[in-house]
Amino acid sequence: MSHSFDSGLSVGNMFYVFSDEGITVLQPSECEIRRHMKQTERIVATYEEMCPKGEGVSPQRCVWSSAVTVRDKYIYVTQPLQSRLLVVDIQAQKVVQAVATDPFPVKIIYDKSHDQVWILTWGNMDKTHPTLQSSYQGRKTTSQLQSSRLYLVSLRTTDVGGFTNEK
Repeated sequence: MSHSFDSGLSVGNMFYVFSDEGITVLQPSECEIRRHMKQTERIVATYEEMCPKGEGVSPQRCVWSSAVTVRDKYIYVTQPLQSRLLVVDIQAQKVVQAVATDPFPVKIIYDKSHDQVWILTWGNMDKTHPTLQSSYQGRKTTSQLQSSRLYLVSLRTTDVGGFTNEK
């Protein structure tokens, strides 16, 4: 996974584009860029860079794998090379938190009926240690996000049809 995907997510009347250069917020009805969050932009809760430069990697790029909207307030987007997901506050149009995941998160799903987030991780590029992680994060406010970590429960796949609780 040497390149990030160029993908978008529609939220309300805005469109979020995830690319090598960061996150771009577009307003399609007026054909204008509302905000561009660059790779070097700082995360509110930790002051880390949104897309840190990897060792020996040049130029600095963002790598994304999956994104979802949570309660029309947040976008959760996974960064497989950093083994984390970022929480974007839609109203503030800022990354407010980075949350550590199991290695190599590749897919994120939001179950609206249970207000629950599910993350599929591969463990490594060879997909030899896949896990599912789950959390009830959707109901937290921005201040709670900044003062607490997203709690993820990991499940390790034991075969194609079953899961065992790892923690």
